[in-house]
Amino acid sequence: MMITGGGRPTAAAMEDREAEKQKQEQEVAELYEKLKETMTALLEVRDQERLDKLCSGYNEINNRNLIFTSEQNALLIKAATLIADTELAFAKKLKYDDRRAHIVRGLSWYNDAAEKGGRAARKKMAIVYRDGSYGWERDLEKAYEYFCSSAKDGDSYSQLYAGLILLLTNAGESDNRGQRAFAYLEQAAENGQVRAMFYCARMLEEGDGVPKDRTGAARYKKMLEGRGLDMELMEAKEQLITARSALQYDIERVRFVDEDDQEIFVPLF
Repeated sequence: MMITGGGRPTAAAMEDREAEKQKQEQEVAELYEKLKETMTALLEVRDQERLDKLCSGYNEINNRNLIFTSEQNALLIKAATLIADTELAFAKKLKYDDRRAHIVRGLSWYNDAAEKGGRAARKKMAIVYRDGSYGWERDLEKAYEYFCSSAKDGDSYSQLYAGLILLLTNAGESDNRGQRAFAYLEQAAENGQVRAMFYCARMLEEGDGVPKDRTGAARYKKMLEGRGLDMELMEAKEQLITARSALQYDIERVRFVDEDDQEIFVPLF
């Protein structure tokens, strides 16, 4: 590249750079159109050939060293999510090791969509990171990050678990953990999550991370009573959930059986 004194590009070099940039952007735009067509085809008929074409088209665009527009990024999220959904759809038709392979690939595509900001994918991967299920490495920090992202969108399940991770584990933000946990649980409780109602009542009653407030605790207890529940029953339920979660984490959870078998592994999401 020719440069003038001081190291600045010449006008001609700047024009060449801009022309190259426009050429790449045009090429990417054309690839996006092909990607849209492949996505439509895959939605119509979910077969391996169409899936492979969509994967190839996605990678060809995604590997470009360009800054994507918000519209282009949204399309990449849709494509990655569609690939993940298709992999899991294939998995449901298969057994054992073949099924496992599709699930692993599907989760990898969900994770890619989540990294790009995909809302649905973030919630799904938050659950996988929380549980360390399907052979995926457990990562409560990542689970918390994704639950927080979904919580901001008003998802009550994510609000609940963002609060529980802060309250019951060492993951998440270190400052004002009790207050932050209560804020998420309060949102979840107001949106109908009964576990959040229980924890809000207990935190206020015991002054756990927040100032004691018997009036506030009574309010959440009343909300539970409206659902036919009380603190004693919820305490027993929480102990059962804790024991079951610990057991599930210790057991190899990726077990695939025939649909006619009485012991069927819980399906993804």
